[in-house]
Amino acid sequence: MRLPQPVRRDVLPGALVAALLLAGCAAPAAPIAAGRETMLARTHVAASCDEAARNHDRPFVVEWDATDLASFEAKAARDAIFVRYEGCALEVLYGCSDASVPGRFGRYGAPHFTSGTLQGFDVRDEGELYAKLPLGAASLSSRVRAGQSLRLRYFVSGVATATRDALYRGEIAAQAGCARATHFVWSYNLGAFELASGARASAEAQAGIGSAGVGGSARHEEESLGNGGDLASCRTQDQRGCRVPIRLALRRIEDGEHPAGAGAVVVPGAAPVAGDGVAQWNASPAGQAYAAVQDAIAKHASRDGEACLRSIDRALALDPRSGENMGFVRAQCLMMAGRCDEGARDLRGVIASRDTARTRSDEDIGREVRATANRNCASASATTDADFVVRASVELLDAVKAVDGARCRSIAGAMLERMPRLGRTPDDLQASSTGKSTLDEGAFCVARAGRCADGLALYQRSYALKLPNMSGVDKIAAQAWETSIVQRKIECR
Repeated sequence: MRLPQPVRRDVLPGALVAALLLAGCAAPAAPIAAGRETMLARTHVAASCDEAARNHDRPFVVEWDATDLASFEAKAARDAIFVRYEGCALEVLYGCSDASVPGRFGRYGAPHFTSGTLQGFDVRDEGELYAKLPLGAASLSSRVRAGQSLRLRYFVSGVATATRDALYRGEIAAQAGCARATHFVWSYNLGAFELASGARASAEAQAGIGSAGVGGSARHEEESLGNGGDLASCRTQDQRGCRVPIRLALRRIEDGEHPAGAGAVVVPGAAPVAGDGVAQWNASPAGQAYAAVQDAIAKHASRDGEACLRSIDRALALDPRSGENMGFVRAQCLMMAGRCDEGARDLRGVIASRDTARTRSDEDIGREVRATANRNCASASATTDADFVVRASVELLDAVKAVDGARCRSIAGAMLERMPRLGRTPDDLQASSTGKSTLDEGAFCVARAGRCADGLALYQRSYALKLPNMSGVDKIAAQAWETSIVQRKIECR
């Protein structure tokens, strides 16, 4: 057996040598071309991301998992949040803060909850991906290139806003964890979202055989790519399922020092306690806001809802930090001002946001909201007889205090029309008990402001509710009335 002999280039025909040489030179061409395409693609991605970052300061955070969301919420409860936002990447800088002064660079007030609506949009190509979901571009672009579309459905239930409108590079320079910061989170939306993908061309011709026939059909299939919270719960205002961060509003960190000077410490609620600084602080926006808050509290105590709201709005306009603890009062003032549904919605949000341990159920919160509404809302806005009677009782006592006989008579009459309709449920029984005790005071109010006979008529009707089906109840009521008139020293005609 003869072994193959090595090929000698010097004995090959010239054309064959040339062909081999050309082939050898041409072999690396494909990898070079691929490398060039990759470099071009990377350049295109970088340019698209840079453009997205410049024009998109309200990114959705749909790529965050449960751990990311929890970490963000925990940090937001203490401090303003700084981030590094470049291209299609956002990094939360959890170390950017003053460990010794919580909220030194601001913090977030209690969320303001709204009724909200279900919204959404589709992403059909890479251009839309970079424009609408820049933070998800790195993980989602391959799906879009492969012919899939993306669909984001989301519900915004509220917003939490920082107590600072601007932050300066000079004031954070001393914090090592802030060196890479480019923006801070000025506000963030709460709610829930679902992200899904599906084929852009969903119509697929399918040939049938036999009894199935022949024809075309459309197939719509979607694959879930992730979700935050529970969209279904948003309609019920579930505090757990519709309260996760879903979108950020970013503001770039300003160059230079804080206007108050280098090293200024801005702590929400801080104020001088002695010396000339008190007068200066009283004249400052923060001091005037504090005075407006105190006025709002006084107006709330006097049940002047409109004036209360004006004072709170003035306080917030002067210093957004002043509203951090006014959510409960503002919700009640909305109720007093005739905006009961709005106040109830806001109150639910305030209670839920304060329940940081999440120990309260929606039913428990609902009961507190209802009880508060019944103390502050007009009886005309009630949707049940029980709520009407309880709210009217509050109004009747206000009229009694003002010795407004005409109003006492009107409210008591309306209560007497509703109370016989009450049933045997716990809510109805409680309303009945409240109404019966209040009606007596209404009858005496009518007597003080007018004729005794008018007060007695109401008193007898109230007595009949207390002693139903008893014969001679009017006579018994008249005797009790005479005794009470003497004891209360009521002089009436």
